Amino acid sequence: MFAQWLRIAMTKILSAFDDYLRLERGRSDDTRKRYSHVAAKLLAFLAERGSDEAERLRSATEDDIRAFLVSAAATRNGERSAFMWNQKLAAVRTLYRFLVRRQLVRDNPAGAIEVVEAIAEEKIPLTIPEFIALIRAIEGREEPYRSRDLALAHVAFHCALRVGELNRLNLEHLDTQGGYIINLRAKRKKYLLLPLPPLAAQALEQCIAMRRAFRPKSEVAAVFLSERGTRLSVRHIEGLISNYAREAGITRRISPHFLRHSIATVHALLGTRPWDIQRLLNHDSLATTERYIHTLQSLRTAMWSIDALLARMLVTQTEPLSQVLGEGALPRLGTPSLPVGLAPFP
Repeated sequence: MFAQWLRIAMTKILSAFDDYLRLERGRSDDTRKRYSHVAAKLLAFLAERGSDEAERLRSATEDDIRAFLVSAAATRNGERSAFMWNQKLAAVRTLYRFLVRRQLVRDNPAGAIEVVEAIAEEKIPLTIPEFIALIRAIEGREEPYRSRDLALAHVAFHCALRVGELNRLNLEHLDTQGGYIINLRAKRKKYLLLPLPPLAAQALEQCIAMRRAFRPKSEVAAVFLSERGTRLSVRHIEGLISNYAREAGITRRISPHFLRHSIATVHALLGTRPWDIQRLLNHDSLATTERYIHTLQSLRTAMWSIDALLARMLVTQTEPLSQVLGEGALPRLGTPSLPVGLAPFP
């Protein structure tokens, strides 16, 4: 009976932790699921080391947490992933900050553990001809998937949305006539106000026109729908982009986030100002005010220029990229390139 009560108590703690992440920290659904999963794994790990259920979290030491991280960050070939270590460490630190604030533990045993320097694999951005090849692969699919996936690719590329933002995109976030994405929740309680170029806006209008074919329920407001009429999941979105890239003959792994990196690089090559690229990638909080809309105009101009380039290449396609990007083909916007040391994407 007592053991059953303890299990219920631990379940309540994990539930309260999820509420803390959602309400007080403003974490996304994906982050909450990941952190809660790590917390549950930590509890199971501590139990295996001999702690009884009542003392699992309270008696954990720094050595216990390190041992958990070593186990959790192990790859299939037995090596330690710096990315996985840092991801799990962030979750454990947040869990113990929550427990300390709730006075369930005295100290944070993960507080002194340092992150591991991760050397990111160099990514070769998607070129504009490669993106067009991706679009051509999607165009070969039947409706209504063709319209949905074309809109998905254009919005992911032009607007540099994260995959979670693509997943959360609702009908009320779109102003296709005015050319904006409005009040879309991004990371850490931020809300996007972002220009929506004509190619992306037209693709979205066609996607919405075909939306009824998915037979969504009235309460489903998502723009991108699955064949069951439900919101398209993050994993499904990632799979679609990856599969179309392979069909297009692109051999390296392509994801929605890769499209985000690629459009930032294209902007940098075309001379878009660094602070406009920063705004496109949503590194600062955005507010839907008249003053802020005015400051978006230079970014809007840059995005329309790339849209015009793509529209031209989608029609001609056979024209060499060197000719399309020749002198006078596009207006030069801002500085000719990014300052030394400033990356075009995070």
